Amino acid sequence: MEVAIEAIPSWYWLYDHLEDKGFKVKLSHPLKTKALAYYVFRIPPDCLELAQAEGMDMTMLQQVLYYCATAVKDFEVTRLLVHQGYQECQVAFAETQFLPSDEDKFAWLLARYHRQARLLFFTSQLKPLLLGWTLEVAGLMQLESSTDSMLNYMESDERKRLFCAAISTAKRLGEDTHDNIRLTLRQVLRELL
Repeated sequence: MEVAIEAIPSWYWLYDHLEDKGFKVKLSHPLKTKALAYYVFRIPPDCLELAQAEGMDMTMLQQVLYYCATAVKDFEVTRLLVHQGYQECQVAFAETQFLPSDEDKFAWLLARYHRQARLLFFTSQLKPLLLGWTLEVAGLMQLESSTDSMLNYMESDERKRLFCAAISTAKRLGEDTHDNIRLTLRQVLRELL
């Protein structure tokens, strides 16, 4: 018999348990099952206070949150797929994510001298860095050299700052999506603003 489970924070033990009982288990990403709780997120009060103290308006904070949430969810999907043996397709996907684009280069030129715009740019680059971390840990990618290549248009110190913030965040990510988003948002506001 086949059974489908949503890849929620505690899916690992359930997957193993069901497989041990003879079930053929299929995982479904919450984006595919449209679980409302996956999309609803409140900005933690400490993040809101920090952003307000730095003069960031709510619209900018929501955009930063969006980029953080997207990066975390892609990280979690990559971790899930690598765990399930889909390394080759994840490496291929990562290779497309690490190609520098003209749009990113132009965005950096516009953002680099404005703190909040720079933060927005940095968070837009978290997605490939976080999913790349999963591949680095699995021995499938050289994340630092890929990052240097992707962000070669940035000043070395800014590139290093973004890389270090992304890695320190990735190392702390756990199994709960909402906790991971909160952690990433806090890290970004503290280290990159």
